[in-house]
Amino acid sequence: MAYNAARTLATAAIRATGYRVKQSGGAHYNTFLALPLAMGPSFDMLAAYFNNCRQSRNDLSYGAASVVSDSDAKELFEKATEFRQSLEDWLSKNHPTLI
Repeated sequence: MAYNAARTLATAAIRATGYRVKQSGGAHYNTFLALPLAMGPSFDMLAAYFNNCRQSRNDLSYGAASVVSDSDAKELFEKATEFRQSLEDWLSKNHPTLI
């Protein structure tokens, strides 16, 4: 659920800039690829982190057991929570009419 929250937040940032995530060629991949383009280079590391989570989620979805540990899941939850606050701050500064 934390991964889906992070992806939804990233999608909101991208849409706030007037763009939509390209669905073909991997919508989840494209979302995290576009995130720093929408929010700026300070989000490069976070986008890379969420992309790694996407890869782990993909591995888990297709049969690899024990790919995600409890500590990995907790870290993802914490990063998604922090991202939510960062997105709200970014929206307030860059797109206040959307708040």
